[in-house]
Amino acid sequence: MADVDPETVEYLFLALTGVGCLIAISNWRMGVYVGIFLDVLRDPARKLCEGQSITITLAGAAVWIFVAWRAWSTEGASIKAFVREHPTWRTIFIFLMLALLPAAALSCILYPRGYLLAAIGLVSYTGPIIGIGMGFLFARSEKDVYRFLRFYTIINTVALVGVPLECFGWHVPGLGGIRYQWIRYSEAGTIPLIAGFYRSPDIMGLHAAHVMMFSMMLWMRKARGGSVGWFAAVAWAAYCVLLSGRRKMIGIPIVFVISYIGLCVWRQAHHGQRLLALAILGIMVAIGGAFIFLNAEDIRDHTAYATTLFTEGPQRFNELVIGSTIATVKRVGFLGAGLGSATQGRYYIGLDKVGGGAGWQEDGVSRMFLEFGVAGTILVLFSLFMAIQMTSRALRRVPRESSVQILQFGLLSVVMGNAASFVISHQQYSGDPVTGLMATMMAGMVLGLTQVYRRRTSKRRRRGQEHSKQQHTKEGMANETKVGEAPASEQEAG
Repeated sequence: MADVDPETVEYLFLALTGVGCLIAISNWRMGVYVGIFLDVLRDPARKLCEGQSITITLAGAAVWIFVAWRAWSTEGASIKAFVREHPTWRTIFIFLMLALLPAAALSCILYPRGYLLAAIGLVSYTGPIIGIGMGFLFARSEKDVYRFLRFYTIINTVALVGVPLECFGWHVPGLGGIRYQWIRYSEAGTIPLIAGFYRSPDIMGLHAAHVMMFSMMLWMRKARGGSVGWFAAVAWAAYCVLLSGRRKMIGIPIVFVISYIGLCVWRQAHHGQRLLALAILGIMVAIGGAFIFLNAEDIRDHTAYATTLFTEGPQRFNELVIGSTIATVKRVGFLGAGLGSATQGRYYIGLDKVGGGAGWQEDGVSRMFLEFGVAGTILVLFSLFMAIQMTSRALRRVPRESSVQILQFGLLSVVMGNAASFVISHQQYSGDPVTGLMATMMAGMVLGLTQVYRRRTSKRRRRGQEHSKQQHTKEGMANETKVGEAPASEQEAG
């Protein structure tokens, strides 16, 4: 295969990013699709560039910055109206600021160039908040949301072709992890972790998990026709998630299915069984296909390691989350170590050993205790509790068997799957704000779809009232005609 010029790749990607920014400025909704496209391209482009600079990864975020700015500048009035209608959001925002600002000030005081550390942490936490607003504005209709899911699924389904190519040992530019060959040692043996065209097995597994979940949602919509393609995408993505070798990514679609069924039980809806059947069948097909096309011993090792999610999961949770949280509070005390002290980006500004080397946290809970301290974490958790209450009220405003409700269940289950992954490991979110933004867009879409349903019912009500008025008018005119014709007929009879 011909050599690829690293400088040409870098210039082409940056040029595409510039064009994407212009598109986002002119049409922010189209910019969302451009952002997804560049998100797929940036990892193989970075691998092909000399030095594999992180600049390529960060450049892709520029489009999302312009998308967010343009969305707020053109349609921010809709968010302001929603906040006026639901003032609890003001309380949530105040609580978050009370957690963020003292933590940012602490970083500025404790560390040289602490303002950069605080800025990195601030971007990491405000990205998801911006994502909620973008998702709310984006969801003008069910078609808008399904179009988003379809585009993401198709483009990442194609990109996942790199997974079997790497697994089969093909020498294709852009395959494999950045600077590392990822392996894991376990009782099942040495497990090779596959990245494909993505920059790491974690990121590949995360995208494959989303493809799996989105395909299930699209299949639920098209269950009576044209569903074979989405079922194939479920099985294909399940196969890729398995080869990522990352249990936290394998757990995302599992939490998705459990959450979806739980929401159906809570709302007494009756379509959760179909999703469960699809998930089980898709996983069986994926494992069966893997045994056919891969070395039986290799796939046996991957499946054996995947099953440790259930056998070792509780113990791992206790070690990672509970044990790490207790150790963090003992190490840094009540105030914490400052905003950004556990965020991945700190490595690139030479502050990887902040807080006396206390920033080892892998899970999301102990990370918050390190960065916010005890009081700040309580404020964040209380804000989250209020947001859950508001989401619950938004769901109850939509009939449980409505097509809007079915879509809301799917989106909220995606959020729950990502939340579970964040609790276990925050790196894929804190190291890449775009990932967190994309995940929380789903939460915003859930709230936006409630508004969609309200507008739809209001429009139907107005149409019904207009139709009723027209009927009354026609009946009145008919009665007047009959009354006017009666004397004439009597005269003719006389």
